[in-house]
Amino acid sequence: MAMRKIKVEEFDRRVDFFDQMAQSSWLSKLHDELIQKTGSWATKYVLDVGCGTGRLLLKGADSSTAITGIDLSKEMVKRAKENVRTTPFQKVPIFLEGDAEKLPFQENQFDIVLSTCVVFLLPEPSKALKEMYRVLKYGGSLVLLNPSKHLTEKYAEELSKQWGLEGMEKETLLQWGRISEKRHQYTEETMNQLLIECHFTPIEHTFSLEQIALLTFATKKS
Repeated sequence: MAMRKIKVEEFDRRVDFFDQMAQSSWLSKLHDELIQKTGSWATKYVLDVGCGTGRLLLKGADSSTAITGIDLSKEMVKRAKENVRTTPFQKVPIFLEGDAEKLPFQENQFDIVLSTCVVFLLPEPSKALKEMYRVLKYGGSLVLLNPSKHLTEKYAEELSKQWGLEGMEKETLLQWGRISEKRHQYTEETMNQLLIECHFTPIEHTFSLEQIALLTFATKKS
């Protein structure tokens, strides 16, 4: 499938939409599961690649976590900085505008690297994953969240009715379904192949929330 380039201007214009999506009941449940499976973030250095408005980092961190977020959209980064102001941290949170394929960080810098709702959008995901591998510490964890092969707009519509979603809650889920049909839809096997090519191991996958999402956990082996 020919992949289209990400249009940064679209994300800049729709900051409110994506901020509400990050706080929606359905995506919040996925974030909660992701955080639970990564364990405590206390004292750890955590990077979110494609951080959006920073909601996941703020949810998973405590005051001792050193959080860093990077996003291609300057307006997302601006909103993330605004959102973080009311939360006290021992280390100053960092939010930067930048490209997942050219991360402006040193090698072996982070204990946990997150990337949610991003990899499936990328024309060449291996370029970004190799960068995530580079900046992750040996023994550190990579955590990915992508729509699964099961998610379509039709299925999102069915789940919206089943869950009683209305308004923005429904629209954000339908949008995720629409976009997922046009982009990469990973199976466990295709994601495994991609991560192994980028030197990650071992790999664990979980289909979550009525199988609409694929959660992936991998390690930079020492």
